[in-house]
Amino acid sequence: HSKRVVAVGDIHGDFKKLMKVLLTAKLVDRKGNWIAKDTVLVQTGDLIDRGSDTILIFDLMMKIKEQAKKHNSVVYMLLGNHEIMNLQEDFRYVTRGDVMSFGGMANRRKEFSMDGRYGKLLRNEMNATMIVDDTLFVHAGLVSVYAKYGVDQMNKHVHYVLQTYPPEQLFYAPLFNNNGPFWTRFMSMGPEEPMCEELKMVMDIMKVYKIIL
Repeated sequence: HSKRVVAVGDIHGDFKKLMKVLLTAKLVDRKGNWIAKDTVLVQTGDLIDRGSDTILIFDLMMKIKEQAKKHNSVVYMLLGNHEIMNLQEDFRYVTRGDVMSFGGMANRRKEFSMDGRYGKLLRNEMNATMIVDDTLFVHAGLVSVYAKYGVDQMNKHVHYVLQTYPPEQLFYAPLFNNNGPFWTRFMSMGPEEPMCEELKMVMDIMKVYKIIL
C-alpha cells in the first residue's frame, strides 16, 4: 500500500514532546485529533517512564488509534523495555509526579494490571515488532535466533507471555531477556562486523530492506 509511513521513537513520559512530533508530522490537529489520510504511524516503544505524563500519553495514543481508522490510516504501538519494566513492576524510572497523576502507587499498579486500562493495552494490543512494506520496526533490535519465528509468531508469543506469566517471571520468558527485541544492545552497540552480518541475516529472514529501531 502506498501509504505515508511515520515512525516515532522514545517519548519517555513527555506529552508536550509527543504532541509536537504529531503536529509537526501533520498527523493531528491542535486538539490532538487525528487528521492524516492514508498514513501509517509506528510508535516504537518507551512511551513511558522518566517523565510524568503516562495518562495523557496513553489516552492520546488510544484515541488516535481509533480515529485513524476513519481516515484510512493505522496506528501501531510497539512495546519498549520501559513498558515491559512496568509490567514487571520494576518502577525505578517512574517519577513521583507520574505516581501522583494516578492518585498513588496502588492505583497506578491497578491500571497496569491484567484487568487495568493500560495493562490491557500493553498486553493485548501493543506488539513486539511489525513489518510495514519492506521495513521492520522494533524497539531495541532483532537477532536472527528470534527473527526466524516471524512477526506473527513473535507477537503471539509476547501476548501469551504477558497475559499468563506473573510479573516476576517475565524476564525468564524467551524474547524477554537481554538478547530479545526489547532489550538487545547488539544492533546499536555491538562490534561492527558481526553486527552487519547479523543484520543481513535478519533482513534476509524477514525479507525486509530496512530496520528501524
